[in-house]
Amino acid sequence: MKIFFSVSLLFTLTLSYGQADGKITIGKKDSLFSKTLNEERQLLVYLPETYSPSHRYPVVYLLDGESLFHFYTGIISHLSDSYVIPEMIVVGIANTDRTRDLTPTTDTTSNSKPNGGGEAFTAFIEKELIPYIEGHYQTAPYRMLVGHSLGGLLAVNTFLKHTSLFNSFVTLDPSLWWDYSKLNSQSEKILKEKDFDDKSLFLAIANSMPLEMKDTIQVKRDTTNTTIGMRSVFQFRDNLSKTKEKGLRWNYKYYPSESHGSVPLISSYDAMKFIFDFYKRPSFQKMTDSTAIILENHYKMVSKRMKYTILPPESDISGLAWRSRVLEKNFDRAYVFLQMHIRLYPENSNAYNEMGQYFEEKGDKEKAKEYFVKAKALEDKKK
Repeated sequence: MKIFFSVSLLFTLTLSYGQADGKITIGKKDSLFSKTLNEERQLLVYLPETYSPSHRYPVVYLLDGESLFHFYTGIISHLSDSYVIPEMIVVGIANTDRTRDLTPTTDTTSNSKPNGGGEAFTAFIEKELIPYIEGHYQTAPYRMLVGHSLGGLLAVNTFLKHTSLFNSFVTLDPSLWWDYSKLNSQSEKILKEKDFDDKSLFLAIANSMPLEMKDTIQVKRDTTNTTIGMRSVFQFRDNLSKTKEKGLRWNYKYYPSESHGSVPLISSYDAMKFIFDFYKRPSFQKMTDSTAIILENHYKMVSKRMKYTILPPESDISGLAWRSRVLEKNFDRAYVFLQMHIRLYPENSNAYNEMGQYFEEKGDKEKAKEYFVKAKALEDKKK
């Protein structure tokens, strides 16, 4: 069950919702002092419900953390529960001076000052925040950066100039108009010369055209400041379209019914599904003798894409073994899954208990006893 409230209220008060019968915890507050920025930085951290020291989890880093944190935890929880994406840790970086931190270049003509501290903020993320998170939580070597508006601007800057920091980037209607679209001008050269092997990027474009304009063609032809924000994002999309031989997986989507402020929620859902479009587990409506091989090979492919080992979930292996043995009465196929369970999870007592039940049902009491004894030994070891 997920409950969503005003993020600003939650951040001010608490990260859990109190009810008469208890609390529903969404995340927790954390912090660290940044020597780079010379200030304390507040963090919002979400851990998967099944978080365990024996597992590792990819990390999503959210710029404008206090604005994006709660709906991102909901999206990730929902999609990971459906095995569409992996379970992930979410780290929301709360703002202190938003314009200062999220603008990568200095614009002396802007009324928003100070600005241009984006590179220092990126150094904080690289040299302090990421090592802190990886030292205190069970992280996998896969990182995603998410930014909206000025956060999207910094996310694009990070993608272009600090590419190795993250595996994937979600840029939600980025403010590429900043500093007379300087980053956009730089992007054409960088995208042309740099390789982006194994990187993924999703670009969301909101509808911010004036009421008198009817379509994006008019926007692209316009030269006034009223359309510069929208035009700059479409220009970045056009620049990305020239990266066919650069190893980049990217996609974009224009949301004609969404404004700059409303686009983050729906586009983030689309972004997660795109970036992890390879992850969704196979559906085995009809099982064959190849099902076990297909399942294991799928997660070998996922591991290769994610750059670390991801095993088939124990619940999948156990469930398919039970289905084979109990529902389909195919003991040979069940045995293949039970062997897989023990091979991939040799320290899990459930794997041995299930194998013991298998042999017990087959009438081999001696073999069943052997596996029950192993299961008991593993359980005693954990006490």
